Amino acid sequence: MPETLDSIATKIDSLQGQAREQSLQKAVVRLHIMNLEMPSADTEYEYRLPPGCKMFIFHCRDATALRASFSRGKVASSVTGDPGYLTIKANSAWAMDNLNILEETFVYFACGTAAKVIEGVIGR
Repeated sequence: MPETLDSIATKIDSLQGQAREQSLQKAVVRLHIMNLEMPSADTEYEYRLPPGCKMFIFHCRDATALRASFSRGKVASSVTGDPGYLTIKANSAWAMDNLNILEETFVYFACGTAAKVIEGVIGR
């Protein structure tokens, strides 16, 4: 027997509700602005991404290039070959979204110039 319009409408309402709930689970509900001071050149500094982090954006306040990694001991000096870090080029930012960080995670930063500040936005 074919479905009635009422049963189809009920299924559509249910699917829309499920999609709305899934979208809210992924939505960023709290933003946090952070600053990480890096007083010394080629020295590793860490920032803790909290569990539940869904997005982040990092850049250097004065548009200087920086190095970033999820592994300790990779960013303190520039290395050729397989350095294990990401270069955030001058005048740019590192942004990631649609994350689902379940446990405490650290990001390590360094810069070839002293007295720099990393600015960031963290979304949970």
